[in-house]
Amino acid sequence: MDGRSDVALVIDDEPTVLYGLTLVLEQLGWEVVAAASADEAMRRLAARRTCPDVIVADYRLRDGRTGAEAIRAVHAMVGRAVPAMLLTGDTSPDRLKEARRSGFTLLHKPITIGELNNQLVLLRH
Repeated sequence: MDGRSDVALVIDDEPTVLYGLTLVLEQLGWEVVAAASADEAMRRLAARRTCPDVIVADYRLRDGRTGAEAIRAVHAMVGRAVPAMLLTGDTSPDRLKEARRSGFTLLHKPITIGELNNQLVLLRH
């Protein structure tokens, strides 16, 4: 081991959720890059000159944007498909179908630390 933590990119436009996910992931041993939007995520990754090992994004972001769009933008920027998951608290059947069609793993809020950790392990293997 080189002492380097795996990097998780977290994208959520709700400050308290972003902060909470950051704390949980750090407790699980991840180095976290936190952002409220795809644009902010890409700026932070570029400034750090790093590529995330996983992406955790809220499905519904500001300005009608989605976490799936944010994940795809990061994939395009880094030039590869980084393992990613979407989180949603939305219960609308249409919105859930839309999220599932994105092709990314979809987890429903509230999510337990164990569920999050298990999904991260699955994404990495």
